[in-house]
Amino acid sequence: MNKPDMRHLRLLISGSLLACMLVQPALAETADERLERLEREVRELRELLQEQSETAAEAAERREAAPQAEQRHSYGQPVSTARRGAMMRYYISGEALGSQPPAAVEATVAGRVAETHAISFDPVEHDVAGAGPFSGYHDPAAYPYAAVELVGELPIAEPGEYEFVIYPKPARQGGSNISTRMSAWLSVNDEPVLEFRDQPSWAGQRGMVRLERGVHRIRLWAVAASDGFGPSPTESLLLLEYKGPADASPRPLDDLRLRPGD
Repeated sequence: MNKPDMRHLRLLISGSLLACMLVQPALAETADERLERLEREVRELRELLQEQSETAAEAAERREAAPQAEQRHSYGQPVSTARRGAMMRYYISGEALGSQPPAAVEATVAGRVAETHAISFDPVEHDVAGAGPFSGYHDPAAYPYAAVELVGELPIAEPGEYEFVIYPKPARQGGSNISTRMSAWLSVNDEPVLEFRDQPSWAGQRGMVRLERGVHRIRLWAVAASDGFGPSPTESLLLLEYKGPADASPRPLDDLRLRPGD
């Protein structure tokens, strides 16, 4: 076997060292450039985020400063916000009450209510001052009339035929035929849908109307009346229900909403 040429070996080692010396600065320079580029990109990203944050803050300030647009809608059109419930006016009177709330007489109680299915005529339920189980309000000779007006908006998702049902429950005196009478008028979008007068029966009363998708104004005016003796009209009750296109039977009308601002 031939011995390696030492001179050739020294030349090979020297060449390798020289190559290392030449390549290392290039690698170091490339790393520096890369680091500088990364730092530059980070600075640019920070500046971009800062600009976006300032833009978002300015936009929020403009929205807060801008006047609120008046909310308008026609019945049958969707609205964005609403609270559950309805506006109610309650009357208890010694004078006859007809097919409309009395224009010259203020309601005994008025305001928002959450219950829109079971409508009571009891002044205690409506927090009338001085009302109680033994108060004069329960004397049919002094107060032969009690009435409730209910106004709310009903959101409808499925267009079709809707049936509104009122179950009147005029007060009865146990063991006798003496009872009070009930009258009611129900309208949808200010159009009459259901009406009955001086009904002593508890039989359900029905009315049909076609509703499109959207929000519809529901108004109920109901009067319980007495001949001045027997049970008090304040002991009467009314159940308000409705049946949609896909419903097998009527269900409580507890979907009413308040109009914005009510």
